[in-house]
Amino acid sequence: MMSDFGRVVEKIRGRQGSVICLGLDPRWEGIPREFATTASGGSRTKAETFAAYGCSVIELLKQGLAAVKIQSAFFELLGPPGMAALAEVRKYAEGQSIPVILDVKRGDIGTTAEAYAEACFGGSSTDTICACTVNPWMGSDAVRPFVTRAQAASGMVFLLVKTSNEGSRDFQDLRVDGKPVWEIVAEKLRQWGEEWNAGANLGAVVGATHPRDLVRAREILPNTLFLIPGYGAQGAQAKDLRGAIKPDGSGILVNASRSLVFPWGEKREAPRDWQEALTAALHKMQADLGGLSP
Repeated sequence: MMSDFGRVVEKIRGRQGSVICLGLDPRWEGIPREFATTASGGSRTKAETFAAYGCSVIELLKQGLAAVKIQSAFFELLGPPGMAALAEVRKYAEGQSIPVILDVKRGDIGTTAEAYAEACFGGSSTDTICACTVNPWMGSDAVRPFVTRAQAASGMVFLLVKTSNEGSRDFQDLRVDGKPVWEIVAEKLRQWGEEWNAGANLGAVVGATHPRDLVRAREILPNTLFLIPGYGAQGAQAKDLRGAIKPDGSGILVNASRSLVFPWGEKREAPRDWQEALTAALHKMQADLGGLSP
């Protein structure tokens, strides 16, 4: 079984050969200055600039994308205008039939979790499906509301299993009964999928910066879709991903944020040929990932 989200991702992989997830983490310093002004010469706010640039990046790269992951924090910091900008970018991606992952990393219980879940899965102005990221630290009652909502929407919930950051070892690598904690989380994900009949709606975030852990994660979760951060700016390469691929070549979404959105550097002024720089970065990633085999 596969959720609608998973089916769309797999359809794109089959049609375009793409497993690339564009991570939109907008930084004001790196956005081409032309986006700060409207066509009529007026000034755009930061939020409007984020929306305009995000939509333009999606339009420029859409033929090579399997999904778009929107990092909510960079929009949230701009207050209500920022959330309106996030909604605009989300709607634009959905209008291009590109699956959207809301990177919110929520993790709470009870009615709070239900409210967060509704915000993720009930917030679209279209009928297209989406996914979100969830921190499972607080256990099943923090995860279940998201899964229930994802099942109703045929979307997906990506649980943080083994994250790409260096500090992940502080807790995720601690051993309990001979196993690292992250493996226990992976086993719990599999268990919840079986108990809740939700295997199609549960995905795992597993960082490319830990290639051996990717192999082990695939052993524990043979049928799960992996959202894989850490490629590009964090140093992981295509060869680090091989252990995560399912025998049929599916099962992964490889996220790239800074290396695709700001190939000139997120804190540097964008060059005049920024469009060529973006497409060159995409083609470089496509060529790199094109050599992958299960």
